[in-house]
Amino acid sequence: MVVDGLRPAHHENGCAMLRALDFPIPFDLTVNPHVDTVAEDHPGWARSIGLLPPAESWYESYDDAGVPALAARAVPAAAPERLDLAMRVLGWALVWRDQLPRLAAAQPRLAADHVKDLVEACHTERAAQGTSHGVCVWAGLWSELREGMTPDWVVRATRSFTASAVSYLHGGRLDFELVPELLESLLECEVPVTAHDSPQLRSLRLITSRVTAWSACGADDREAVDRASEDMRAFERVREDLPEMMAGLELDKPEIDAVDRYVTGLGSWTRGHHDWQQAFPRPRLPEATNLVTSGCTCPWARA
Repeated sequence: MVVDGLRPAHHENGCAMLRALDFPIPFDLTVNPHVDTVAEDHPGWARSIGLLPPAESWYESYDDAGVPALAARAVPAAAPERLDLAMRVLGWALVWRDQLPRLAAAQPRLAADHVKDLVEACHTERAAQGTSHGVCVWAGLWSELREGMTPDWVVRATRSFTASAVSYLHGGRLDFELVPELLESLLECEVPVTAHDSPQLRSLRLITSRVTAWSACGADDREAVDRASEDMRAFERVREDLPEMMAGLELDKPEIDAVDRYVTGLGSWTRGHHDWQQAFPRPRLPEATNLVTSGCTCPWARA
């Protein structure tokens, strides 16, 4: 039952709480037409890469998270190969999000080392130098995300990921905060630096990240719902100013097309993630250590 726009849920101890925000998002929900074909191989990838330990119940929990459904809604315009990459990036993020906090609680110094290795994997063209399996998987994904992108994008995305990882280590949420940067790679639409750094696109990225966080975390008051709704109205106002901004920057037709594709992608991500969050109860994966166990021997660990 939905009460006043909020969906009740329960803490692990059984106490009631108001969890998933339910508010209008003024973007059409579309689903990537390639999802059925691409999704067929995704569970096999999760198993073959060792992303989950060899326990069938854990695979079921991972499947229940609906990673293909999230990717299909979040990047509906992605080509099949990029949709597959999106599924793998989001699958890694879901598992890492649940496993790293447990390590940080038990061995904070080791957790810090793993985060440093994650960041280092973004700064080198070689395979990850760390020994964590999760870092090695990320290094492989990062290598694919870089393909076709310019050094300018690599610098921007690395900077964003570094800030996100550091924030996570200090009690924040890594989760999907990097998605506004990765969308350029997943949608193959690199935005000119002048447009990317404009106040307008900075504002749209901030709104996208904030609304995504509210969709995921929920709230216990109407004020938060109203703030999220105001963010959506602000998104629309900023988007109306983009033609004037692009004219002022003297962007050419391909650059304008890239900005339009990117901004549409931000809206699709916001709506798609929210829809997935409402439709799929987000399971907490059972405790596992495979992503943070030292001595990884997977192919990405080889220098």
